[in-house]
Amino acid sequence: MKNILLITNELNTTNGWATVGYHLNKELNNEYNVIVLSQNTDKNNKCNLITSNHYYNFYRLLKDYSTIKNSLHNKNFDLIICNIEPFLPLAVLLKKYFNSKLILFGFGTYIYYPFVKFPYKYYNKFWIKYVDKIIVPSKFTYNKVRVWYKKDNLFIVKLGVNIDEYHPVNIKKEKAFVFVGAQKERKGVTYLILAFDKLVKEYPDVKLYMVGKKSEKYYNFVKNHNLHENIIFTGEVNHNELLEYYSKSFAHVLPSINTKNAFEGFGLVHLEANACGIPSIGSLGTANEEVIVDEYNGFLCPQKDVKCLYERMKTLLEDKQLYSKMCKNSLKYAKEHTWGKTAENFKRIMGELE
Repeated sequence: MKNILLITNELNTTNGWATVGYHLNKELNNEYNVIVLSQNTDKNNKCNLITSNHYYNFYRLLKDYSTIKNSLHNKNFDLIICNIEPFLPLAVLLKKYFNSKLILFGFGTYIYYPFVKFPYKYYNKFWIKYVDKIIVPSKFTYNKVRVWYKKDNLFIVKLGVNIDEYHPVNIKKEKAFVFVGAQKERKGVTYLILAFDKLVKEYPDVKLYMVGKKSEKYYNFVKNHNLHENIIFTGEVNHNELLEYYSKSFAHVLPSINTKNAFEGFGLVHLEANACGIPSIGSLGTANEEVIVDEYNGFLCPQKDVKCLYERMKTLLEDKQLYSKMCKNSLKYAKEHTWGKTAENFKRIMGELE
């Protein structure tokens, strides 16, 4: 197996899908000829021919398929890896055209809800029949997929972190915590803010950095709770700035929750925080349990448990001995969970298709 077509959204690390595609491409390129097919918004890739976010519109599907087929007609692919679940229909058509194998890498919400909800489930289950193997990043996601998918070609490959790109930087530690990612309901932002409100009452100078595109909903929520001086919405930051926010904070906090329509498929930012030398706080009953070892490289709280989140943040501020130990553990844990190991496991499954 030499030639691979990797279908993703963008070649960068600005979101979960893109991050996985970026690192997968980087690792596989060491051994295979990889061509990346991405969306037309991607400025880092020449083959950015995908014009849609999904393919429920059959006309758009055929239009993109025709454009891509004509552009790649002189290529041969042994394997197609579809990194974006909503792009599956396009991946199947390209599989047929190139007579190649197809792996779908499914991460969370989009590998479950579109396959169980009416009417989309009928459309998506039609296309999934043509996939040779499905890979998911956690046992939690695996169990979700097993609700609707019974074939034996479903595998788990945990995600990793690049310790050359994510590492501590020399910056003064602040009495601060950091949240990194999209500010949305399934990230548990409401409960983090309420827990932080309790912490501020004891530590009036403590800060919480909300790193990522600002949500007006949560920005107003913070203002209504009179926390605007303690909770700072940084907006989107570059990679070096992100390393600084991680390194100067006591810990990262992303208390994921399972909602009616969404769930966390893994929680890659917990690993990235660990690689920067800080523990991370996540939630029980989610895939966070497969990234965080409670009281080792972070803490796990019951979902929506404001009191637990407050107490764990307070513990990290007050127990210097425990905090120092957890920081060392976090670095060790990150070094044991790299993208290199992810790629090894991925390639082992690829090898079964040869």
